[in-house]
Parts: sequence; structure tokens; C-alpha cells
Amino acid sequence: MRYVKILFQIVLLGVIGLIGNGVAMLLPFKVPGSIIGIGILFLLIERNWLAMAWVEDGSNLLISELLLFFIPSAIGVMQFSGLLLQQSVELLAVISISTLSILACIAGLSRLTHYYRERGERM
Repeated sequence: MRYVKILFQIVLLGVIGLIGNGVAMLLPFKVPGSIIGIGILFLLIERNWLAMAWVEDGSNLLISELLLFFIPSAIGVMQFSGLLLQQSVELLAVISISTLSILACIAGLSRLTHYYRERGERM
């Protein structure tokens, strides 16, 4: 029964993502459908139209297996080893700065979330 529940949650997340893709196609400007889908999911959870428990286990599974989604792209990058060697300093700088920026943002949001959860408040 647990597997069926997780499968249902993943399908629900996929449907929300497809709705986001549909909305993105209707817009006159370019916005990734996945970003719109995340916005829709946030809105549904924030307004209590969708309980967090309805997607929590499925999203936790997807996040835990996230590394598997990057394997094909990592193999594809290996085809451009010459270009990587030519631009290695620039690439290393961009990767380092962006990684540190993302880590700082995540750390700040995690601390903020932890602060509000300790106080029992909603963000």
C-alpha cells in the first residue's frame, strides 16, 4: 500500500508539472513549465488546497534519487573533454561561485524555515 501511495504522489506531482507546461505554452513570453509547476504546487500547499502529506513521500523519494537523473548529462559532457580543458579555469570559477551562492541561499532558507517551525508559525 505504501508503494501505491508513493506512486500516486509522484503521478500527482507529474500532473502538476504538466499543468505548468501547459500554462507555459499559453504565455506570450518564455518561462519554463517546470518553474510554473513549482509555483502552482507552492500555491496549492500554501493556500491549504493541497495537504503537504499528499505529496511529501513522493517528493522525498524523487529528491533521494535525484542523482540518477544527472548520470546521462554527465556522460554527455564527457564528449566535450577538449572544450572542458580549454575553458577549465573559467568553468571552475563559474561552478565554484554558483555552488557557493546556492549553498548560501539554501542555508539561509533552511535557518529561516527552522526558526519558524520552532516557533510553530507558518512562513
